[in-house]
Amino acid sequence: AATILDGPTTGELRNEIWRLTEGHPLFIRELLLEGLASRAIVDDDGAWSLKSSLGRSQRVADIVQVRTAGLNEAELDGLRAVALCEPVPLQLAKRLAPDNVLETLEARRMVRLETTPEGPVLRSSHPLIAEATTARMPALRMAAMTARLARVLLDSPSVSSTDAMRAGLWLLESGETPPREIALSGARAALRSFDPALARRLAESALSHGSSQEGLVLLGRAYAAAGEAPKAISVLRDAQERAAGDSELAAAAVALAEVLIFNIGDAQRAVRELEKAAEALLDPGARAEVNSHLMLAVGIIGDFDLGLRIGPQVADQLDLPEPAQLTSVMAMTLTQTMTGQLDLVMERLDRGEALAGRLSDVQPLAADQIGMNRLLAHHARGECVMAELRARESLQSGVGLPGPWLFVQAMGRLFTGDVVEGRQLCAEAEAQLAEFDPLGVAPQAHGIRALFESMAGNKETAESLAELVRKDPRGAPTRSAVWVDRAAAWNVAAGGEPERAADLAVKTGEAAVAGTHYVWGAFAHHDAVRFGHPDKAVEPLRALAEEGRGPLVGLLADHAIAASAGDR
Repeated sequence: AATILDGPTTGELRNEIWRLTEGHPLFIRELLLEGLASRAIVDDDGAWSLKSSLGRSQRVADIVQVRTAGLNEAELDGLRAVALCEPVPLQLAKRLAPDNVLETLEARRMVRLETTPEGPVLRSSHPLIAEATTARMPALRMAAMTARLARVLLDSPSVSSTDAMRAGLWLLESGETPPREIALSGARAALRSFDPALARRLAESALSHGSSQEGLVLLGRAYAAAGEAPKAISVLRDAQERAAGDSELAAAAVALAEVLIFNIGDAQRAVRELEKAAEALLDPGARAEVNSHLMLAVGIIGDFDLGLRIGPQVADQLDLPEPAQLTSVMAMTLTQTMTGQLDLVMERLDRGEALAGRLSDVQPLAADQIGMNRLLAHHARGECVMAELRARESLQSGVGLPGPWLFVQAMGRLFTGDVVEGRQLCAEAEAQLAEFDPLGVAPQAHGIRALFESMAGNKETAESLAELVRKDPRGAPTRSAVWVDRAAAWNVAAGGEPERAADLAVKTGEAAVAGTHYVWGAFAHHDAVRFGHPDKAVEPLRALAEEGRGPLVGLLADHAIAASAGDR
């Protein structure tokens, strides 16, 4: 792509080109030319970036039409079925099209057989072939075929949640109503796939069979994922009122707390809701689920120490239901990385990773949260190279949430001091988070970029980003304020007042430490060293190091002490 465009490209553009073309040179060329012509690809400050979605390329469609011109109607229907349903288990594919049709499609390199741990599957030979094939389907033929595909899927001996999602969508598109359990299972899979619009449609379809607490919780989560917090809160209040038993009450309370924390930034209110729910619960598993979210909420408002006190009692209870274990591990490992108390953190993250894999239908964001906690833990342990490798693996896999992963990768550049790449990663993260931000990290991304811009001497840009943080209610907690306040100190230093900047840095560090964000507070204190006044940072950093706030904090303290002694 860089050769054709004659210049550097952003990671987002490279990932999208690979996703659509799988490296096919002709398709890459045609897609790039189409993107330039439509202004979907633009030169943004010296790097080619993706401004809008790459639409269907007419040139690619023409190439595909030539390749499919010799197929008869049965073969075209077979190709369409694979394109709509891929990856298709081979046994299912044989129910969708006769063997001779599948063999012809394979011989003509229109489909390919792949071996997976679950067994052989069929795919279109290329993503753009699938896209161009389905795009040309007449509407009535599409409706009839999707309804048939749904029935074939639902007649299978076992229906996975992904199949339920696809079958539910196809039935809705053909004007039919999915069975209640299929709609519920499909809504969970849609949330896991970060498709809130489809999750909402399927949850509403499930509720059309009669009101249910699970359907209401799924609908509330779908509204939240789409950024419609007031609707989410209203639906989840209804779910609380209809809860029958501790597990249903806990599920509604937790979903409501997540909306309050991640969508509107009211962690104080979330704490009150969770405390109220915990008082009403008798079941240990349900209470642990609520308490683990309480750990997260109190940490955000500035009391990670409470998480350290109650966390091990919850996170290491292996006899609890697995969803409660997973949430507890997520909260505990975040608490550990923020406070620098890293004993057993990697062991807990390993367990959390295994739990997240098993519970992806129930807690679709957990794998991303565990993965990002692991990155933060690597940084807190001084393992910045390992953190970078982990982040790149996740982004290249195309699985999970690109915005938060880019944000955490950008945060890593603060640890390594790479301002140029940090600014670029932040900008890419902000673009992704503007589209979808279920974890509510956009204010932090703005704050970190403000710090990078200040470090680069771009005071006006930094101040405008800081204003975005201040206006966003999710930006009030310590976790966002520390970046904005550090940026302000760097602006003062750039204005020729290094001693006042060092005083501001120490004040920012003290506020972060008071909010139990010990590792981030240490970096704020260390800014005083970089401003040429290490003596102001020695005592607070030494105190943090003596408290055992992790290897990275120890290194920062050692550097401040050495610089204060004149050994820079």
